[in-house]
Amino acid sequence: MKTIRSKLTVLFVVLALLGAGSALLVGEFLTSKLTDMALAREVTAAERALQSRIQADSRQALLMATVVAGQKSVRDKMAAGDRDGLAEEFVPTFAALKSTYDIRQFQFHLPPAESFLRVHKPEKFGDDLSSFRHTVVATNTEKKPIFGLEKGVAGLGNRGIAPISHDGKHIGSVEFGLSFHEKFVEQFTTETGVPLAVVIETANGPKVIGSQLPAGIDPVTALAEIAGGDNDDESGQYHLSVVSLADFSGKKAASGILAIDQTPYTGIHNFGLLLGAGVAVALLAIAAACVFYANRNVFRPLQVVTSQISELADGNANQDVQGMEREDEVGDIARAIDVCCANRRTQVELESEKTREDEVQKERQGAVEDLIAGFRTKSADMLSAVTQVNRELQDTASLLESVASSSASQAEGATQASEEAASNVESVAAATEELESSTREIAEQVERTTGVIDQATSDVQDTNDKISGLATAASKIGEVVTLIQAIAEQTNLLALNATIEAARAGDAGKGFAVVAAEVKELATQTSKATEEISNQIAGIQASTDAAVTAMQGISTTMKDVNEYTTAIAGAVSEQTSVTSEISRNIQGAARQTKNMVGNIGELDSAVAETSSSSETVKAKAGEAVEITNDMRSEIERFLSAVAAA
Repeated sequence: MKTIRSKLTVLFVVLALLGAGSALLVGEFLTSKLTDMALAREVTAAERALQSRIQADSRQALLMATVVAGQKSVRDKMAAGDRDGLAEEFVPTFAALKSTYDIRQFQFHLPPAESFLRVHKPEKFGDDLSSFRHTVVATNTEKKPIFGLEKGVAGLGNRGIAPISHDGKHIGSVEFGLSFHEKFVEQFTTETGVPLAVVIETANGPKVIGSQLPAGIDPVTALAEIAGGDNDDESGQYHLSVVSLADFSGKKAASGILAIDQTPYTGIHNFGLLLGAGVAVALLAIAAACVFYANRNVFRPLQVVTSQISELADGNANQDVQGMEREDEVGDIARAIDVCCANRRTQVELESEKTREDEVQKERQGAVEDLIAGFRTKSADMLSAVTQVNRELQDTASLLESVASSSASQAEGATQASEEAASNVESVAAATEELESSTREIAEQVERTTGVIDQATSDVQDTNDKISGLATAASKIGEVVTLIQAIAEQTNLLALNATIEAARAGDAGKGFAVVAAEVKELATQTSKATEEISNQIAGIQASTDAAVTAMQGISTTMKDVNEYTTAIAGAVSEQTSVTSEISRNIQGAARQTKNMVGNIGELDSAVAETSSSSETVKAKAGEAVEITNDMRSEIERFLSAVAAA
């Protein structure tokens, strides 16, 4: 366990074993969980199917009872106590009902629970059922239909009971009882494919009333085993489930045992285990392949580079490094070893070169001393020349300072004059801008006035057209009124004729004469109304003609005003253009004046900077003299030190 190979091999094996074990456990858990869920879902579905089938039969029984209770012949015969009449009506058809709907009981009761007629057993009647037939008592007491399971003399039955009333008075009840024995169990098993057994509790212990469970499964024994927590039969093929079957009141009436074939789920579970085992084997194979690959492509190359590092540590820098062509970390190590070998070879060469340089250094020392002597002489001459130049530079700086002072005074006067001129030009430019703004405002007002006049002209024309249309409409209304007046006159003649004919008819025509008189009155009123409308329309037409004439005059006047405002707008527009040109010229002059003031200001600044620079040059020239003297002393010390070294 000291080498990386052994550690990684153990790690791969442990991970593979953990993965294989996890695959087996996950496969076992998932398949068990899924099969348990599927089985539980199938059991729940079977239980719901059983409860639904029982409830459906109960509702069927109640439906038949309700239909019979609603028949008038039944209500009349029950009210009259006509047992024979009821028997004559239903006993002959009971055999067909029994075979078709599996009806075991069909009987009528008198309140509270007296048997009036047993259609399935006509010879027996008059007995009191109240001690054990609680559904009958409840129906006759509460006067409402009841359905559900209930035990009777013949055993457990699925019953539906409906009350019977006659002229609003409750007189009894009718009952249908469907089979809840072997035939029901057989039908349920056939329809759903789920074997069923029904067990009821009696004074003598559990009693099986129907069973379709597979061979070898006893319902009573299975019921006891399920109560003890064992839900599988001895073979393990079937999962057994108990359903509590309640009666009409909600109390337990029987127990239903369902046998669910769990062979498909066992197959799924086994397949899941095989799949988990396959995944485990695949993980182990992958781990073995990883170990083989790592041994071939990682561990062996690492051994090679390790031996090469050992040789380098022993001083062998001329070895042939292997593995540099690889592109992984091993290749990086091999290339690093090659660099180390090259560095070692370079180090040996540098040591040899150092020895040769020491020998050359001794020869170079003599030459340096000769060069120092020559440099001392040359530097002394150069420093003397620099000192002379610095003195001349100081004199020039003094002269430049005097000239700059004079230029500054003259530039200051020019600046003041330029600023006054610029201020005057700016005042003229501002006044011109105000004049231009006022002219533009006048032009805009004239333009808006022109638009308003154009709109007014258009509105006058529209109004003129509408008034003309009004005149035309009034003329047409006059024509219609004339037509109405003609109709009224014709109606008046017809009414007169009708009155004459009614008078000829004598008493038989009195009613017609009244109607004719009313029609005549209406015709007269219509004629008067149309005459009044004609007068009003004539007045409207006269007013309309006057309005048309006035609007035409207004339209002509608005056109003249429009021409005048157009001429004014043209003149104002020309004035605005001239004013704008003047404003632009004056603004240009103002900008040029500002530029001139700026240039004079820049000149003033330049003169000031020149004066400052001359002072700086003068000061720096003095510093240069001092630095030159210091440099002369430093060169002497340096050359002395170099010569001494």
